[in-house]
Amino acid sequence: MLGERKKTETGKPLDKLKCELDYICNHIKDEELAGYLVDESMSGYIRYFGSEGMEAFLPLYREKVKDEKQKAAFFRSYEQYTRLEKGRKAPHFSLLDKDGNRKNLSDWLGNYVYIDVWATWCGPCMRLLPEMEKLAEKYKGKVIFYKVNADKEKDLCSHFSVQALPTLFFIPVGGKPIIEVGATPEKYVQIIEEQLLK
Repeated sequence: MLGERKKTETGKPLDKLKCELDYICNHIKDEELAGYLVDESMSGYIRYFGSEGMEAFLPLYREKVKDEKQKAAFFRSYEQYTRLEKGRKAPHFSLLDKDGNRKNLSDWLGNYVYIDVWATWCGPCMRLLPEMEKLAEKYKGKVIFYKVNADKEKDLCSHFSVQALPTLFFIPVGGKPIIEVGATPEKYVQIIEEQLLK
């Protein structure tokens, strides 16, 4: 249901989710099916749009979804996305640098940080690589560019619910992350210029 839908100009995703849930509650009489559909709708919403605005729907989720495994998976995902909501400080993490030394996010506090989560088997990632090298050169001394191989940092990807590649984290000095998925260098330049370096 929601997984098939993208944000359109005709309505906000949260409003559409509300309509979807209202329909399920008012028209689906089979409790097991209703619980399944509520889980699908809300889980799909979180995957595509994050957890912002979802608090109001949590009591309905708890009421309708009876399967404990489904509930556990949903709330795990909800918590992960809540940690990454726009405006929240970036959660603590550490990763290996190109020399094999472990670096913490706190090592970069006071700097603008760009983190590219990629993999060698990801076509869009490989196409993006030369563009990112140009950006790293252009913003040298202003932004720290860091590449994270998703195959080598699986725990980090799991912790941050990285489900598609490339995923990019732009972390301003205030530590509030901007997360983008996909290979669109023009948009990344806009984020760096208008949100990181403003």
